[in-house]
Amino acid sequence: MRIAISTRRMIEPVHGEARDAVSEDWYRYLHVISPEIVLLPLLNAPDRVARWASDLEIDAAILSNGNDWGECTARDETERALVDWCRTCGRPVLGVCRGLQVLNALRGGTVETDIASVSGQDHGGTRHDVTLCSPQFVELAGREHIVVNSYHDQGVTISGLGPGLVPFALSDGDVVEGFYHPVEAILGIQWHPERPGAPYDFDMALIGAFLKRGAFWSQPELER
Repeated sequence: MRIAISTRRMIEPVHGEARDAVSEDWYRYLHVISPEIVLLPLLNAPDRVARWASDLEIDAAILSNGNDWGECTARDETERALVDWCRTCGRPVLGVCRGLQVLNALRGGTVETDIASVSGQDHGGTRHDVTLCSPQFVELAGREHIVVNSYHDQGVTISGLGPGLVPFALSDGDVVEGFYHPVEAILGIQWHPERPGAPYDFDMALIGAFLKRGAFWSQPELER
């Protein structure tokens, strides 16, 4: 399976060079899900993404963490082009942390720039409880509550959720921690499955099934 992953835009401090990077945590994490996964980082070049995705014959895409939405136009437009290609070709798209916010913005939703001031809960460098509010995901987790890691200042609330997106995980202050699209293969989670402190068993079942089967929640039953 070939999975394209978006990259963080960084400015190298000594020479001032713009560099695109992705954490090694992703390689290690996806290898555990399936050793056959080939991870393909994409440079932030919006005009070339569709051709790269076609030439590389990608099976799914991950919108990774890093950079705020609106901070880097090249990355924003690269991810927009990647999502457009995936939707046209029927490929699953998983958004993680920033990636959830990107998917929401591209669906016409809003992104809160200071989620702590809106929700009354700190989301930067902490762990907190999340309530699963969709029966299929409760079944997958085997419980209604999970504990997640949290590394974000921006976020999405119920009132700002994009049209057509369905929340399945919420934290205090009506912060959306997870959503999906009921027809298209789109899934967003606000926590980091590739970092310590994530709900490991739930994430392995959730992400493994999603990358292999796409919009699996439309099925009568979920595989544990």
